[in-house]
Amino acid sequence: MGGKDHASARYVYSCLSPITRFLFPKDDDCLLDYLNEDGQSIEPTWYMPTIPMVLVNSSEETSEGGFDPKETMARNVCEVRILLFAIAADFIYIQMRLFGTQSGYADRLVAAVESESYCTSEVRLLIDQISIQQERIVSLEEKKKSQDQECGKLRALVHDLERKGAQNVVDKLQVPVAAIVVMACNRSNYLERIIKSILKYQRSVASKFPLFISQDGPNENVKHKALSYNQITYMQHLDFGIVQTERPGELIAYYKIASHCKWALDGLFYKHNFTRVIILEDDMEISPDFFNYFKAAATLMDKDRTIMAVSSWNDNGHKQFVHDSKFLYRSDFFPGLGWMLTKVTWAESLLG
Repeated sequence: MGGKDHASARYVYSCLSPITRFLFPKDDDCLLDYLNEDGQSIEPTWYMPTIPMVLVNSSEETSEGGFDPKETMARNVCEVRILLFAIAADFIYIQMRLFGTQSGYADRLVAAVESESYCTSEVRLLIDQISIQQERIVSLEEKKKSQDQECGKLRALVHDLERKGAQNVVDKLQVPVAAIVVMACNRSNYLERIIKSILKYQRSVASKFPLFISQDGPNENVKHKALSYNQITYMQHLDFGIVQTERPGELIAYYKIASHCKWALDGLFYKHNFTRVIILEDDMEISPDFFNYFKAAATLMDKDRTIMAVSSWNDNGHKQFVHDSKFLYRSDFFPGLGWMLTKVTWAESLLG
């Protein structure tokens, strides 16, 4: 057995297989020790076949060794099928495991997405509720501010009525001679000066000459100063309407002063029901005989209905121009600075 003729069928090549060449570098060929038979190189001393032996062995070897290629092929095919089946089973098992894992991940991902959607909707709902609450808070703050302002006005009004109620302004046991109203606007220093001048001589006749301050406009300094006097009743005239003049070029201030004067006189004559009113500007100072003068003038007006008004102001009332300081003149005009008017005359002027 053996020899070239018997082994030739096993050796397709007398050198390394081309496939083996990819694994065994050519530079290492010097390490191989080939066998020689009859002067021919048949195989290296040691090598590893790179192809199935069933494809190499021939029928000649089969006849020699009793090898049945069909049986071997069938067995190999069966083994290959079993191997492929095992591989397929492993592959299917792996795929099923991967599918199960992916399904679990997918389910968890879907649950996470649903949870995120739910959280997003809840957050949006909370944001909407917060926005609604903020709007309600802003609305309530505005209402509170408005109510605080109204309460402040009501407290001021109640406080003013408590301090200067009609029972404190007019002595019911004694009929007043005339109410005194100081016409003010935005000059708090002038107002303070005239009030001090009035209170200096009014104390003994306060019940006969109740004192009022009528302010035209919203100046806070004047209002604060007026309310600081307990013995004075404060009135405020607020008119923000547009003034229409009769002729172009006329001063709007004259119309505003006239509107304020009418409003104050209407209040004193018809609301407080005084029979006489003395009107003073805020830039004046009164003399010591101011109240005696108007008390006497009131008696004179009651006796003589032709007297329209009594004035305490004289543009020429200086020492160098006055011949007799006790002399009373009757005139067909008077300046509207410190003067007294009756309720009857006021009503007639409105009708005329």
